[in-house]
Amino acid sequence: MRRRMVNEVSNIIYNSLLTHGAVHLPSVGTLYVVRKGATMSGKSRVVAPEYRVDFSSSREAQSIVDAIAQCASITQKSAEDIYMLWLDKVRDGEHIEIAGVGSLRNKSFTTDNSLLAQLNPMKGVDVAITYQPRRSRVALYVTMVVAVVLGVALYLFMFPTKSATQHTPIAKTAIVADSSNVETPTIETEVSDAYEVIDTADTETVAEDTESTDLVDIPWYERDGIRHYVVVGSYKSRRNAEGAMKSIAESLNGEIECYIFKRGKMHTLAVYGSADVESCEAFVASHKSEFAQAWVYSLEE
Repeated sequence: MRRRMVNEVSNIIYNSLLTHGAVHLPSVGTLYVVRKGATMSGKSRVVAPEYRVDFSSSREAQSIVDAIAQCASITQKSAEDIYMLWLDKVRDGEHIEIAGVGSLRNKSFTTDNSLLAQLNPMKGVDVAITYQPRRSRVALYVTMVVAVVLGVALYLFMFPTKSATQHTPIAKTAIVADSSNVETPTIETEVSDAYEVIDTADTETVAEDTESTDLVDIPWYERDGIRHYVVVGSYKSRRNAEGAMKSIAESLNGEIECYIFKRGKMHTLAVYGSADVESCEAFVASHKSEFAQAWVYSLEE
């Protein structure tokens, strides 16, 4: 068990960098993912951002010992022993060679090509920027003016002004003489009418809430038309992907729903999906603190 776990430490580091964006190696330092922003290659084209792994002797991150203990379900002491055995195996003086991750020499880290490929699935690809034409608001303004005119006309028709409703002096006298027989509305009548209006409004609100609740209860990955995914990692085995999914659920208290799907030979872990790519890009921008290495994967047409 211990010998097998020593061989798995490099894979745990690999998955930690893809999932969390950083991992701390006790007595060595911290490996973390660095993002180089997208650059413009023309007026209407942009080159996708690039990611690489860098080294810091002071940066804080999750310890590899904690990751080993969590992955293997062992004690902290056993995880420390496994880590030290692994470190003795991969260290040669000031040089540390981590299989599948890269090499550290004199505090300078060189990322392995296989990890770079996972971090940068769109490396060197430039994307065309499409601008939506600005819609004319003339039709909106015309509609608003027509609505105002119709509203005023309806008001004048339903509630004519005093000048339009004045009668001859004889009619006025008749109204004054009969005014004593007019029944004045009581407070109880007005209150009962108000309750009828409130009950009607509450009924309509409950109906609207019932209709909107059905869509919220459906997990995002079961909705129709999803063609774009926010990916936070790709793994060689489903077990590793499920471990990463469990780690995300524990760190975020289950606030994010994860989904695993096959992409070639890799098991890809996604935290969001949508029918339009703009929604996924907005999700990546608003969750940079939780998923620093997240990127958008789109299904082929």
